[in-house]
Amino acid sequence: METYKVNTEKIMYSPLEDKGVLFDVEKNEYYSLNETMYKVFLGLIDNKSIEEIIAQIQTEYSISYDDCKSSVLNAVETLKNNNVLASN
Repeated sequence: METYKVNTEKIMYSPLEDKGVLFDVEKNEYYSLNETMYKVFLGLIDNKSIEEIIAQIQTEYSISYDDCKSSVLNAVETLKNNNVLASN
């Protein structure tokens, strides 16, 4: 499975309760992250693999592997489409 790195040169982030806010310094845009997307983002910041992130979220929320994987991959795709992530 592909690995990703957060584009820390252009993205700043801040926690907001159990969610997060990203700021793209090049585009001067804010992104609000829901709880799941923020957990995915933090996992990627911590250099966790997609499988590790899935396992962590699956344990926290007691959801099926397939549902969790789908949610995590959707979050990654959204972050990638907004240039928050770069493929390694």
